[in-house]
Amino acid sequence: MFENVRKLSTIRKQALKSLLRKFDESGREIIEMHVLDDSGFLSPYAGANGKVISSEATSFLDNSVVLPVTFKHGIIIHITSACIDEQERTEYETAIRNRYRSRLTELSQSMLRNTIFGIGMSIVGVFILTFAILMKYHNPGSIVLEVTYIAAWVFLWEAVDLLFLERSNLRYEQTKALTLYEAKIVFT
Repeated sequence: MFENVRKLSTIRKQALKSLLRKFDESGREIIEMHVLDDSGFLSPYAGANGKVISSEATSFLDNSVVLPVTFKHGIIIHITSACIDEQERTEYETAIRNRYRSRLTELSQSMLRNTIFGIGMSIVGVFILTFAILMKYHNPGSIVLEVTYIAAWVFLWEAVDLLFLERSNLRYEQTKALTLYEAKIVFT
């Protein structure tokens, strides 16, 4: 068993060392993006804010960001391509910003929704728990009382999940989207 743990530890250390991260003199991380063919860089669908980058480009940028170091100093997205002209550069920069602006909006709405549902679940759970405690004195039967306790704890656990566990994941994603939205974009 300990051999497997050592092997996994060695593999993890090698994987961390293989991440070649570059930083500029001000401490901003540089994300290198080489575009060989820009035909799939923009999404074929445009929203109200304008054009956005494709899901492949979004996935590449999302997976390139490593927090919290990149958030503290910011990042530079360095796009290298021989097929992107000057007009497309401004269009692509706007598309990147539009994509992450819309993601920030989505994540803010999800956080608000989770907060409202979490508070609602907490209130319902407390009411059910109070009802169960009051029922205990009227001797309704052990099965009804246990079902009421279980229902109360399910509501309370769901509230904890929404308000603390899921919210931290959403906050992480929001921080990543903000970092990419505020990134300096350089074309060469």
